Amino acid sequence: MIRSIPTFLVSLLTLFFLGACTKNVALTEHPRLGSRIAFDYHPLTEVDLDYLSRFDVVVTHDIADARSVARLKRAGAKLFFYEWLPATYYTKSPGPWERMVYERRQQWTLDPEDDAPDPMGAKFGCKDYFYDMADEELLVQRVDQLVRKARSGGYDGIFFDWGSGWYALQENGFRFATEAFERRHPGVRYDDRVSDFLGRLRSKGLYIALNGAFRSENAQLERQADIDVVESMFTSDECRNPFEALVAGEGIGKVCETSFTPLPRAFEVGTRLSNKARAMNPNVRFMFLDYAMPLYRQTRANVAGKKEYAREPDRQALYYALTLSYLSDASGFTCGPDVSLPEQRDDIFFLDLGSPLGPATAKAKESRLRLFTKGFVVAAAHRTRMETPVPAGVRGVWDPYRNKMLAVSGNKVQLELIPDDYPSRAEHPTGRIYLYEY
Repeated sequence: MIRSIPTFLVSLLTLFFLGACTKNVALTEHPRLGSRIAFDYHPLTEVDLDYLSRFDVVVTHDIADARSVARLKRAGAKLFFYEWLPATYYTKSPGPWERMVYERRQQWTLDPEDDAPDPMGAKFGCKDYFYDMADEELLVQRVDQLVRKARSGGYDGIFFDWGSGWYALQENGFRFATEAFERRHPGVRYDDRVSDFLGRLRSKGLYIALNGAFRSENAQLERQADIDVVESMFTSDECRNPFEALVAGEGIGKVCETSFTPLPRAFEVGTRLSNKARAMNPNVRFMFLDYAMPLYRQTRANVAGKKEYAREPDRQALYYALTLSYLSDASGFTCGPDVSLPEQRDDIFFLDLGSPLGPATAKAKESRLRLFTKGFVVAAAHRTRMETPVPAGVRGVWDPYRNKMLAVSGNKVQLELIPDDYPSRAEHPTGRIYLYEY
């Protein structure tokens, strides 16, 4: 799940890592969102704004400053802010909403007692309170608070983490919350009340993005989602193959490689989840949000007998994750650790493949191919050579990963997918995006 961070900790974490509804709006009433969706939970720099201005949707942790909002809106981006769906944090410096929740905690929350568990808040030295989503006064006040926040900040929508509703509470073993809800509201379904809440927000004209709506029972919450997000499906920042390295400009420390999901499982699960979501809501923008570590490439320098390494974007991870997203009929984006951008900016997200010409097909050994009107994508589990046909009139095939034009002969092109060299010598799966040149 995307990092659920109390507002008072955002700046500290940034420094650390850088050093049945009342009235519902039919899905078709919302203008269709674009497919380029980016996340960044850190203060926005000029470089960030230049990059993010090219996306259709930008998700920030809290409301960005007015200047950044104006810049992104001029570029046509829709803005979403982060909200933890089932609960809130109560810190030593609570905001107006948190104070209101605390004052009404006996009615509004499922865990009002002082000795109630704080499974998430304890991590940050604060309290967490889980909302009673069947309390009408809470729903009215929370909708009002979120609508005011969005409108005053110039935002278009809200991204709800833990967007699978009841499933998220059960998945985390929060019996104190589930048992309290069932005791208070026998025969009432939690997800029905969550759906009500989300529908009220949509009736106010807000877009809704959910993290894992497809996981809700019978994918019910998918009906309220304009965007559904799946995290860490293809690559993640789980530390793999750690080693101690002298990093240029940083000194000696432990570094890690990106964790890759093997191709057969990545393709099967990615396709299944995308299909499950659209079976409930054919208009949902389904996306995979992946994470990647920097790639540490050895330089020619040696310092005090130690090999020196330099950070660079892990482009193999970026291409693999986005290729698997396209194979799964979804959008994709990759962040660095802690939902950051510095090592992950890449033009790959702006390549125009056009429209898909059918589902993905098997090609060669443990590889997948999908054709589009303006190009195609390929993923391979291992080093792979293959031949694939191209439409008549295509003079060449552009390989942006290698920055080279591939020759076409007899309406066919020869491909060679070669994994990058990683310090651990591990061979990770590859993904490539190719564009036709006429």
